[in-house]
Amino acid sequence: MGERTIEVHPVNSLIATRIFDLYKSGAHTMSTLRKQIKEEFGKSISRGNVNLILKNKFYIGTFEWSGQTYTGTHPLFIDRAVFDEVQLVLSGHNRPRYSKREVAFRGLMTCANDDCMLTGDVQKKKYVYYRCTGHRGKCGLPRFREEDIALRLGEPLKRLQVPAGVVSRIVAALREDAKESVGKVNSERSRLQTRLTGIRNRMDQAYTDKLDGVIPEEFWRRKRNDWRVEQSQVKVALNALDSAQTDDRALDAEKIFELANKAYLLYISQNSVEQAKVLRMLVSNYSVDAVSATPVWRKPFDMIS
Repeated sequence: MGERTIEVHPVNSLIATRIFDLYKSGAHTMSTLRKQIKEEFGKSISRGNVNLILKNKFYIGTFEWSGQTYTGTHPLFIDRAVFDEVQLVLSGHNRPRYSKREVAFRGLMTCANDDCMLTGDVQKKKYVYYRCTGHRGKCGLPRFREEDIALRLGEPLKRLQVPAGVVSRIVAALREDAKESVGKVNSERSRLQTRLTGIRNRMDQAYTDKLDGVIPEEFWRRKRNDWRVEQSQVKVALNALDSAQTDDRALDAEKIFELANKAYLLYISQNSVEQAKVLRMLVSNYSVDAVSATPVWRKPFDMIS
């Protein structure tokens, strides 16, 4: 039996990551969260499925099977710390409090000096300043005005540029792979259909032989049971082929490259709240020191950068 592998879907993984990032803020219900996802990605997810996603330990590497917990080897894209924070919000604990002035970049930055989170404070109900939380002791990182830190966070987006010719070659290669995969599926379906027809023909012929007295009743019954098992197995295989969804990876790639190439222009044209939404699709975190902000890119934007 061949090994089963799990691949991270390039678009759906972004949606799942965004769901966790949005909900950990404590500012969303299941209803408002699914509406936000619909607006950003154009994908409808029920409240029940949103809840299942937020509680699913598969995203942090474990899964349940027959009452036992196992550790998987599949790639991870949700940080354990983020998952734990979401569980606290789900249970009603550690729910952040927000002022009318939203602190857009909260949860996106850590201090390069001591790896503590940067938090935002609203001054005079109007201005937002970001500073190191200093949980590991006094820190020399200066405070940043939101407008200033926004400029720094946007600078790395300039690197997300892929020449049109390269995009075309990658998309063309993915489409060629898709055609090859469809061809293999069709070939396998044809083989299974031929096998199914052969089983039915053998059953029909054997039944005729039984009626004619060519073969005994006991032999007919035993072979009929064997053929029925084989017929059931072939039907299961055919149903699996028919129900399998072929991902349009070429289309996914086009969307990802389009987002990458437009990211900086999209970013600078938005207010801070919308800028943070753009960043959360692209990065999991920034490491900030006194003069720079270094992103930790989400996949596949790490390779693009």
